Amino acid sequence: MSASTAKFAVGEPLSRKQEFIWSEYMSGSSHQGCTEGLARFISDHEQFPAQARSLAVDAVTDCIACIAGAVHEPIVPLLLQVVPSVSWRLNAAPERAATVIGLGRSAAAPDAAYLNGAMAHALDYDDITHPGYAHPSAVLVPALLAAGEVVNAKGSDLISAYIVGIETIGKLGSALNQEHYKRGWHATSTLGTMGAAAAAAHLIRLDSRRAAIALAIAASSAGGLRANFGTMTKPIHAGMAARNGAMAALMAQAGIDGCLDIIESPAGFAAVFESGKINWNALSDWGSRLEILSEYGIALKAYPCCGATHTAIEAAQILRANLAGRVDEIHRVRIGISEMARGPLLSNWPTTPLEAKFHIGYCVAVALLDGEVKLSTFAQERLSDPLLIQLMRRIEVYVDDRVRDDGEFASVVSLMTVKGTTMEELVLLAKGKPARRLNRGQLLDKFLDCNAFGNTVATVANAATRQFELLQSLDSDIAVRDVVDELAFSGASPPHLLDS
Repeated sequence: MSASTAKFAVGEPLSRKQEFIWSEYMSGSSHQGCTEGLARFISDHEQFPAQARSLAVDAVTDCIACIAGAVHEPIVPLLLQVVPSVSWRLNAAPERAATVIGLGRSAAAPDAAYLNGAMAHALDYDDITHPGYAHPSAVLVPALLAAGEVVNAKGSDLISAYIVGIETIGKLGSALNQEHYKRGWHATSTLGTMGAAAAAAHLIRLDSRRAAIALAIAASSAGGLRANFGTMTKPIHAGMAARNGAMAALMAQAGIDGCLDIIESPAGFAAVFESGKINWNALSDWGSRLEILSEYGIALKAYPCCGATHTAIEAAQILRANLAGRVDEIHRVRIGISEMARGPLLSNWPTTPLEAKFHIGYCVAVALLDGEVKLSTFAQERLSDPLLIQLMRRIEVYVDDRVRDDGEFASVVSLMTVKGTTMEELVLLAKGKPARRLNRGQLLDKFLDCNAFGNTVATVANAATRQFELLQSLDSDIAVRDVVDELAFSGASPPHLLDS
């Protein structure tokens, strides 16, 4: 038995060989009890600061907006064909079922989490968190809505559980990243599965032992590879993580057992997903410094595309303003990015709207031409725009020493005009990051824009505004079931759904 395959049941005496393997693995570290510490945090922690709760409310609201905007995305009817438990939702969802937001459908709770998670991430407009390098709400919110319907939870309980989920994703990210992400793992799915299990376990009130088992089940279903960026499989990662996390908690509640030290075990989550240097200290103080309140804890996206493009988009907007909109005078554009940004960005010429969301040259060119980057920016017909193509061919992307080691996707954009004038703009932190948080008005604008893009019936008679206000009041005694009742039929019934 090697260190990579050794398994130790909690409370079981170790053989001499197992003791050697265990002591060798634990040497020089302080990571014994990581899983137990998280499990106790999940089961025992109830009180969170008002600022943390306010940020969580905004994140949930933002996630629902992203789902509303995605009801017409091509991935939706394809998933409805293959998820077996989906049915039309008549009045309330059936017992042990949950609501598929905006489509007037219900499904078994894990399947509802799966569909809502995939839609939440389909536009790549959903929030991000560092150092998790993940999209947390697209995983946590669908898992919590599904579990919350099943147990008839209150909105305030969902908000607490959301904070638990962010804490789990953030702390695991601190322990494993940036190497975990650089190796090709999509942390939204790997860390997100663990976060969803932790959040759902808190919401359905598992004790610490059952919470640890939920984490063990979740760890065995975590996965997701960045090679799938720019394809429909990327948002499926979020759906799988939401489903697997919710299912892990429900399985643990049902009595299924699992490894009680899944994070720190020599063959456990940390060792498998990051074989190099692990920052075990990050996993020793659950809840003492909440991730949601940290400098980079959670960021709501200002643009519907890869987060690694956002600082460059803003820099391009500033340069456009400096040119007074005279973009026909642009001769050459250079975009300086960090080493970290090379991971998610695509270098090949984009041929689909999804690929365009991960192509920094496309995003910057649109920002220079239009002055804004919106959901409508990523339409198939825009990819063949002659002016856009012409400008993209004048763009060079390189790693700039000034931002080379930056972990927040800082970038610098410079341009030269046909008259030889040069100008440059450096943006270190994207809009929507905690230090540049979207205000209530900006969040409402995004909510309404997503509903309009999704062509939902919520755009009629101010229904979208009513939904926004309802979600903003979520940290209360309101039942999760009452919230999803309001959201269930918000989407217009697209023709491709009526016959399915």
